[in-house]
Amino acid sequence: GGAVAAPTAVTVDGNNATKLTDVLGLNNVVGSSVWSYNSPPSGTVNVVATGAAGTDFMLMVVRSYSGVDTAAPFGTPQSYNPVTSTANMDVTGIGSDTGQLGALCGAARKGTANTTFSADATSPVSTERADITHSSGSPQISATVYEENGASGTIDMRVDMSENVQATAIGVSILPATASATRQRSAVFYP
Repeated sequence: GGAVAAPTAVTVDGNNATKLTDVLGLNNVVGSSVWSYNSPPSGTVNVVATGAAGTDFMLMVVRSYSGVDTAAPFGTPQSYNPVTSTANMDVTGIGSDTGQLGALCGAARKGTANTTFSADATSPVSTERADITHSSGSPQISATVYEENGASGTIDMRVDMSENVQATAIGVSILPATASATRQRSAVFYP
């Protein structure tokens, strides 16, 4: 049982991050949230998310990207919030262009079963960058991040799950600093 809420704050080494968007699922039992912080220091950093009162669990995946437009790092986010349990996450119509990177950040929640994620076979196939689960007790919650190269127009990102669960996801394009910039990706924190 219990409800979730979007984080009320995220800090990087004590400095405020900026919320892009969040989405809460049916009956507020699962949610996804995307935050950003421009130009973090090199090396190891402390990332802290503050949950709202009554939040049962929070999983966090932090990704670091270079070569990103710091003035406008993201396109318009699209969310996925089904009204019933489902075995996939489909975020469609993500504004994109060649040279951009599409990212899907999702969460799933189900009683006592571990939910695993896999790339949908629809071309182009997304690449899994993170898949973590809180597996002690009930409920089980899982978080994932998938990425795929952008294309002219829009992209659709689809991720399959091992079972029907309550899930949410956010898809967004990460914009390069210049058309020729190569984004470098590395996980800086993976609980």
